[in-house]
Amino acid sequence: MWRGCETDHIRPRRNVMALTTLLGVIVCLIIAIIVIGATGFVVALKLGIIVREATKPGHLDSGNYTLDQGHEVRPEEERRE
Repeated sequence: MWRGCETDHIRPRRNVMALTTLLGVIVCLIIAIIVIGATGFVVALKLGIIVREATKPGHLDSGNYTLDQGHEVRPEEERRE
């Protein structure tokens, strides 16, 4: 009667190791996809905020200023004299 190879009891262990490795790789890929997706979402959100702020009209100062309103700024040493 043929019993098979003496190493037949090792094959199930190899299959389990291969399956575990495959599951580990799949989990790592899923985590990487989630991180890349979250990063892309944050970047898109920030770019959207930047574009929205850039399209807002700037503050227009309608004041009427003359040169007489200015004053000269001098260092403290010159002021004392």
